This record gives sequence, C-alpha cells and structure tokens, in this order.
Amino acid sequence: MITPADDVRRFLGFIRKVWAGSMGVVIALVVGFLLGIVYKQGDIIDDCKYAGSFRVHSQAFTCVRKI
Repeated sequence: MITPADDVRRFLGFIRKVWAGSMGVVIALVVGFLLGIVYKQGDIIDDCKYAGSFRVHSQAFTCVRKI
C-alpha cells in the first residue's frame, strides 16, 4: 500500500533529480542577467557622457548628477 509519506519521498526525489539536472541552466540565467545589467549601465553612462540624456523605450531622461 502506498502511503502519503511514500508520495512525498517520490516527489522530493523527483525535485532533486530535476534540480541537479538544471543547475547549469540556472547558473547561465543568473550570469546572463548580471551581464545584461552591466551592459545596460554602460550604455546609459555612455549616452549621458556624449548626449546628456538617455532613453528607456519611449521615455527620455536627462542626466543630472546628484551628490
């Protein structure tokens, strides 16, 4: 007879197997996300340096330094 505890053990085993197989994907997503942030910040800094403003979709923002 299958008990609820057996179901939980099978489910946890499945979760562990899926997690172990997808660790590389999770790491790649995190690295890609961080590189995207760094790239976009570089874009904004360059735009502020040369044009004095930057755009996010259809909105334009003026670069003002606050101390």
